[in-house]
Amino acid sequence: MALLRLRTLNHISSTTTSRWRHLSSASATKPPPLLYDHHSNSTTPTDTKESVTLQLFSWGRGASGQLGGGIEEIRIYPAPVATLSVPPNFSLSRAIPGRLPHSAISDRADVEVSISCGLFHSGLVVNGKVWIWGKGDGGRLGFGHENSVFVPTLNPHLESDVKSVALGGLHSVALDVAGRVFTWGYGGFGALGHSVYHRELLPKLVEGSWDGEICHIATSGTHTASITNSGFFPTLAAAASETARVVLPADSPYLSHILSFVPIPGAAEISFLSILSTRCNFMVPVVLLLDPPDLLASYLPTPQSRPFRPTSPFFFRRFTTISSPHHPVATLIWSLLWLLFGLSMAFLLLSAAILEDVEGSESGLRWCHRDVIHIEVEHIWGRVPSISEDEGDGKLHIWGRDEGDGRLGLGPGRGPDFAGGNSTPSEVKALPVPVAAVSCGGFFTMALTEEGQLWNWGANSNYELGRGDKIGGWKPQPVPSLKDVRLIQIASGGYHSLALTDKGEVLSWGHGGQGQLGNSSLHSRKVPEPVEALANERVTYIACGGSSSAAITDKGKLYMWGNTADSQLGVPGLPEVQPSPVEVNFLMEDDRLGNHNVLSVSVGASHAMCLVSRPGCL
Repeated sequence: MALLRLRTLNHISSTTTSRWRHLSSASATKPPPLLYDHHSNSTTPTDTKESVTLQLFSWGRGASGQLGGGIEEIRIYPAPVATLSVPPNFSLSRAIPGRLPHSAISDRADVEVSISCGLFHSGLVVNGKVWIWGKGDGGRLGFGHENSVFVPTLNPHLESDVKSVALGGLHSVALDVAGRVFTWGYGGFGALGHSVYHRELLPKLVEGSWDGEICHIATSGTHTASITNSGFFPTLAAAASETARVVLPADSPYLSHILSFVPIPGAAEISFLSILSTRCNFMVPVVLLLDPPDLLASYLPTPQSRPFRPTSPFFFRRFTTISSPHHPVATLIWSLLWLLFGLSMAFLLLSAAILEDVEGSESGLRWCHRDVIHIEVEHIWGRVPSISEDEGDGKLHIWGRDEGDGRLGLGPGRGPDFAGGNSTPSEVKALPVPVAAVSCGGFFTMALTEEGQLWNWGANSNYELGRGDKIGGWKPQPVPSLKDVRLIQIASGGYHSLALTDKGEVLSWGHGGQGQLGNSSLHSRKVPEPVEALANERVTYIACGGSSSAAITDKGKLYMWGNTADSQLGVPGLPEVQPSPVEVNFLMEDDRLGNHNVLSVSVGASHAMCLVSRPGCL
């Protein structure tokens, strides 16, 4: 009996040692799985054969599998989790929480990538697909169960392509290409926005009161925010002999703008928009304007909007035409063009009715009004005129927990209910300006306007709001010392904040007890001040964990500082508090992929991840 007990104890000890360990050199050299290969995922025969190798690295405490290595472990330095093969024109997501989007749609990449760390789970988005792993209780992984998952696993339950994910404490949030928000996980305090407080084991659509599309999301431990399309309208231009390729959601407002041109005799060229869907192809007439602008000024009438709403449920949601009543010739041309368009629409409706019966057939033909439309614009001369967006754009909606600190920004009588939260998405009406990015902190919220001006509200007992005092509250206010500073990204921790200026300077403020401000001390800061240790670097990306911080330079270097209790800074041998930035180094494996160029970083409670490009090929 004693011998049996001894063998049992030895077995338990061996099992524990194998599941809980620091990363060994053998594990470090094990090649990570290839999660995405753009050659095998390509749908266009003309796609380039060239590719760029990206790798996802993780480190810190992985008690619940959030490191993605397949076991419970602690990684004291970054180790690869997954490899991606993407086309050379890939980009980071345009909807990264807290970050202003890029303004040029002509630079839009075929493949977008983003990462996110939650409390004890992790997520990766590549070309609209979501891989997620880590602790599963509460249903935060969205697989229909509450089991933990120890390796990156594709979530098959999101019905459309995803632009961005934001992982919170016990829940997750996703934004799809059609501007819809999905949430899942633990619903306590209204964190899911579904008007109920029970958990959701699968992604569920948030039925908000907003008009149009959502373009931006962010979340924290228990509250979530979203922004309606903020009116970023790009200029689309190319050489006359070239073709510009654009990928848009079928009901995107950008599509309405591309179809909204003014015909000008003698100053326009008639071209066509070829809209290619999963079901049928058809041509839409458009008129493309010529430069110089002063030539157009003499022809352009005062815009008169006339809404046109086709009854087909699978076409775009809305678009606006601009007519010219003062120019009979222009009106005649425009009428003929719309006649041709009407015939095309009739043909499309007839085709849709005929092909409806083949849905689910071997050919796989299927139409959905949320499908992505590929638009080929040929012979572009000049530029697309900017057309004002709806009045509802740039509005912030928020939901979740509010413990009287005002983090929801809803005001008296519109905050927490009997359960301590607001389970229905509500507009922050006290915010007087449109916003384009938002970041949710532990007990406060920050938002950026398109011009890069910062507004914030909520708890301020640790100077989280950066106003020079400890007076918090629900009412959004600008930060006085940043009035003349343009910010391009904001990040929120539990009790501290970071901001990135358009000049590449990092500012920090709030609680500094774990060194998370990077000011070489443990003192808090009442107002935003530069992180002096990064003064000689041009920073392009920032991130906050609960009590740690990170920054990436234009040279692809990663710096981290703050709490190191769980090895979440990725640098062995540091004290438990690291008050100044240290560079995170990567082990040079014999994989022939070359140096590590860090692109983005995300920090959770006890772990972190970064996305790295490698110059070598697989």
